[in-house]
Amino acid sequence: MDARRRRLRLRDYDYSRAGAYFITICTQDRRCLFADIATEGLPLLAAGRMIWDHWLGLPERFPGLELDEFVVMPNHVHGIFLFPAGESGDKSPVAFTVSRVIQAFKSFTTNSYIAGVRACGWPRFERRLWQRSFFDRIIRDESEFSFVREYIQNNLAKWELDSLYIEP
Repeated sequence: MDARRRRLRLRDYDYSRAGAYFITICTQDRRCLFADIATEGLPLLAAGRMIWDHWLGLPERFPGLELDEFVVMPNHVHGIFLFPAGESGDKSPVAFTVSRVIQAFKSFTTNSYIAGVRACGWPRFERRLWQRSFFDRIIRDESEFSFVREYIQNNLAKWELDSLYIEP
């Protein structure tokens, strides 16, 4: 690992463990590529709808993955997904990890975005569509789950207060 990069994952935690995870993924250089920041309500652009569709398709690629709240912002996404408990209700690991799901999501969306650049004239990006890593939070109880859900649901309305806000 690059000495300058800060470790973002919780040390010694099994990220294939059943549970709920809150995820934030940002575009490289925080470029606003997915929603129209000049229009009230931040309507999704075609690229944002593509991002949305790939999120909804994740359970097809990762059987057992459950999706909860999700929002596409101009330059990032927030979402909650859940890894199911084993048949006995235990916290046994699933056949994939949080990092593997995010890696696949980034790969699918990047390839589709490149196709959109070629076919539809979407804005180009340099080197990569997404930042190298992502933010995750293990949701530990129902209170935290409710807080994160509400945060995601209200995120569009609070865009100008968002730490990833870019002036139009």
